[in-house]
Amino acid sequence: MKKTAASTFLFMLILLFSNFKAVPAFAGTAGETVLPSDTRITYLGRYNTNQNGINVMNWEGSGVGFNVQGSGFTVTLQSNAAPNGSYQAVKYRIFVYEGSTEVKETLISVPVALSTQEVSQDVTLPDSTKTYHIEVLRITEADDTSSKKATALVNLKQIALNSDSIIAGKSSIRKTIAFYGDSITAGFFDGTNGGTYGDSDLGISYAFQTTQQLKKDLCPDLSVSTINAVYTALSGIAISNTPYWQKKLSDFYNQLQYSYDKLSNNILPAEHANIVVVNIGTNDMTGYFLNQDADGPNKYAAALKTFVSDIRVMNPDAVIILTLWGTYSSLDHSAYWDAVQKVVSDFNNDPTSPDPKILYFYPVGLEGNGHHPTKAFAGEFAAKLKAFIENQGLLPATIY
Repeated sequence: MKKTAASTFLFMLILLFSNFKAVPAFAGTAGETVLPSDTRITYLGRYNTNQNGINVMNWEGSGVGFNVQGSGFTVTLQSNAAPNGSYQAVKYRIFVYEGSTEVKETLISVPVALSTQEVSQDVTLPDSTKTYHIEVLRITEADDTSSKKATALVNLKQIALNSDSIIAGKSSIRKTIAFYGDSITAGFFDGTNGGTYGDSDLGISYAFQTTQQLKKDLCPDLSVSTINAVYTALSGIAISNTPYWQKKLSDFYNQLQYSYDKLSNNILPAEHANIVVVNIGTNDMTGYFLNQDADGPNKYAAALKTFVSDIRVMNPDAVIILTLWGTYSSLDHSAYWDAVQKVVSDFNNDPTSPDPKILYFYPVGLEGNGHHPTKAFAGEFAAKLKAFIENQGLLPATIY
């Protein structure tokens, strides 16, 4: 009798463990509604916190990351009226990754908002037995809130999981990379890359593609958000001279606070990035060409040096990479590329200049052709920039 009972107990144990599914750490309840303050959600990009303590996702590339195991979920975004009235819809994209492979994209368009409203989007995952990494990111470039080009203030309202779905594990950030630039960084559409001329889509940008490639190298299954990328980019912006705006990139950054967290006493906000990539100058060049200003390269260099000095104040421990890529060719306008290299040399040869050093990057053979880069061309640049960052030892070979 005892032998039979023992055999039965052993059989039950085997049966139990044969059907056991390991639940990832921090996993919750199937079918639950996950709120914005949930610690299993990782906020990505740069965002502002409004007067109610809510994270407003209004910078390009701002959003959330999380992992889901199951058949799917519904994301709800909440939109509030823009400070100066809305000018255009805001677009967010849901990126779904299985391992390091993107398997699905879903677009969320938040319409022009004159009052508070909610927009929901269902997402069905390909295989309910697998775990997927999800990123919900704003792909529309950030606005100039002092003009009529002001979009709604958008925040995450909730994530409603399907009845068989759970939040699987927790994303965490290890490194921050900041990109500063113009339409090349924002992912501007023109006739070379489809879409509607004048719109931007972060997904085609070299900056976004660099970030995603680095993430895959650091964590091949993307279960952990190893890198947080922040993008400060506006089409047509410059650092010294542009025919498209009355302000410079530094002005745009300083005023883009949506009436919250305003600067006080002209103190630059701390960013604390580990790596900063500055790719700006195309519109400066355009302005100097239109004005037939032969001293354009020197004026651009002086403005770039001032801008980089500010970046160093905001990111004292960051390695700063300067480049000038996207539209114009260095073969035709070498004086501007020489100006960038001179700025790098001046900083690095100044005995009073703090570490870390400033780096110069330009991939030979990928000169601009007069148009905004296609997604494929931007991807080629991203691959070379990613390799440059890794070869410089700026990131570990792998984290997970």
